[in-house]
Amino acid sequence: MTHHARHVRPGLRGRRSQLVLAAAGVAVLSVLAIATFVTRSPASTPECATAAQPLRVVAAPEIAPVVAKVAGIGSASGESTSCARTVVLAADPATVAASLSQTATDRPDVWIPDSSTWTERPTTPGTGVPVDNPSVASSPLVLAIPPALARSAHRGSGPVSVADLVTRAASGDLAPWAIGDPRRTSAGVGAVLELRAEVATRPHADALLTTVFQGARRDLTPGTSASLTAIGSQPLAVPVPEQVLYAHNVARPADRLVAAYATRGRFSFDYPFVVLAADGARRAQAAGLLAQLHSALGRNLLADSGFRTTSGTASGPLTKAWGIAATEPGAAAVPAGATVTAAVDAFRAVTLGSKLLVVVDVSGSMAKTVPAAHGATRLDLALEAAVNGLALYPDPTVVGLWTFSTALTPTTDYRSLVPYTSLGRAPDGSTGRQRLAQALQRITVDPHGYTGLYDTVLAAVRTARRAWDPDRANSVVVITDGANYDRHGISLATLLRTLRAENDPARPVRVYSIAYGPTGDLPALSAISAAAGGRAYPARDPRTIGAVLQDAIGRRA
Repeated sequence: MTHHARHVRPGLRGRRSQLVLAAAGVAVLSVLAIATFVTRSPASTPECATAAQPLRVVAAPEIAPVVAKVAGIGSASGESTSCARTVVLAADPATVAASLSQTATDRPDVWIPDSSTWTERPTTPGTGVPVDNPSVASSPLVLAIPPALARSAHRGSGPVSVADLVTRAASGDLAPWAIGDPRRTSAGVGAVLELRAEVATRPHADALLTTVFQGARRDLTPGTSASLTAIGSQPLAVPVPEQVLYAHNVARPADRLVAAYATRGRFSFDYPFVVLAADGARRAQAAGLLAQLHSALGRNLLADSGFRTTSGTASGPLTKAWGIAATEPGAAAVPAGATVTAAVDAFRAVTLGSKLLVVVDVSGSMAKTVPAAHGATRLDLALEAAVNGLALYPDPTVVGLWTFSTALTPTTDYRSLVPYTSLGRAPDGSTGRQRLAQALQRITVDPHGYTGLYDTVLAAVRTARRAWDPDRANSVVVITDGANYDRHGISLATLLRTLRAENDPARPVRVYSIAYGPTGDLPALSAISAAAGGRAYPARDPRTIGAVLQDAIGRRA
């Protein structure tokens, strides 16, 4: 699709404005050009006769046309101090971020993604992308919904809110959210953050969050105008910048949508101006473009297109007539990279398949009889809990099973009983669920064994990372009733240091550990799980292991 014609002032055509495709120097980014403005004839001055390549600007699709218009008008009015043209290209921020993480060459001179969260993510640090950049505009995240859904979810005065939709979901009437894959969109990240903040104070928050996540539409890409055309009259909520909803309503007034705003954990798109140019002349030209965007003319053009100011103030066409509540806050602090990663992981853990390596302690202390448990031992209760916990997982789940003590094999403290296997049916008619249940039934205590915890955890995490599956939530679940006791093993300090050093944010393996019984070493397990981005759970009364295990892994199914 091309937008250049309607965004170029008629007078500029006589000044040699022209369309230049992505082949003009950023083909590696696989992006679409909006416009190129040539403001002086290259032969008009000696300097311009030998001018370098144009300033290359890559911007989020919704703001790229405005940036092109501002650049063209500023150049035509003589405000530009450079002979070079300005090429403005529209590009998906995820595509640009991936390209920047893979190559240090053939970069744009300026990148304007929709959110500073892209410069905070694991894919961009270490690639020379600055993380502290000025904003050129803002637009709050909204949920675009059809008017009928807005009326049914909110009957009072004021605009419909995210809280209204969550309340509706809590009552069993879920309007699916189009969250897509939050790794690829800022809108998906923002939706997850706002939803987590909204449910945090409600009863059964985890269950409610899981309900909305599992009911989410992942076939639509949030944040885009294309996703809004799919709504129609469906009771569907699509996270987008407020500006995208406004543009949709202007272009399709017969299919107007309504904006639902967050009341907690607000997320806003801040459109950072990221300068990637290395040489002084390009950086100076980029500074000139930023000044044009910050000028009164630039701010007016951005406002006319439905953007708010950098401080979140709404003006111009952002009115109720277009489904907008201009009085709603428009700016919010940019979430830290760790917060973004946690939000993405939370969504993926619920909606994607799971890949678990379950590691069960069989040291001598696990043979102790549990009081008031009808003669059952600690191991008996742990194995029963494991069977019940795994029963919550669907058939596509992949599970491996280890036991550990000390010197279970000639070279390791652990033994692999079942390699990674799907719980579903195999070609021979058996199921992985049956194989795991049979293996669990055969587990016995190592009567003279101690607790080789630290070596085993490190080996389990390394095994899980080697077998890492990008389409699943990869984790290790450790059940143990004791503290590490292995005279020939590594120390806790060495384990923690190694886990942190080998941690790969792009290939996360979480450790969920259960301190089982009165002798479980909860402080050590908490430190281990924290180093691996997981969580430790206490089950001081062995009879509660079933409930604790289901909380640790069952709810993620």
